[in-house]
Amino acid sequence: MKFVNVYKHRRVTDAEKHIMYDKLIEHIQRIVPHTKSESQIIKDHFTQLQVKKKEHFLKQGYVCRTAGFIIEGCYRNYVISSEGKEINTSFGFENWWIGDVGSFVNQTPTQINAQFLEDTTLLTISAENYLSLMNKVPCF
Repeated sequence: MKFVNVYKHRRVTDAEKHIMYDKLIEHIQRIVPHTKSESQIIKDHFTQLQVKKKEHFLKQGYVCRTAGFIIEGCYRNYVISSEGKEINTSFGFENWWIGDVGSFVNQTPTQINAQFLEDTTLLTISAENYLSLMNKVPCF
């Protein structure tokens, strides 16, 4: 199985970056109101990532070290049955989060697989940056 190469970044224009980060901030603002300065701190903790169709974000048995916010694209979560069949458990689209909260927060192996169904653009945050963000922006 192919894993996401987290170092594979496409150069994007400043206008594209602005739009991507605005989508993230608008999503968070609807759930948890925060100030303009807190918005900038949040943006600083995320990294833009482009991935190809069929790449995996998560694989069963590995620790979820990064969470992501889908800007454009979609993915599926699935598990492998005892017979070795892939069973879809959910799908995610634009303005959805990708990752396994339990694995991400506790840094324990995940039981799910997450695979992109089309070329996808997302903003990612590492577990380390997430902890830093929680200390800097309590509303997060």
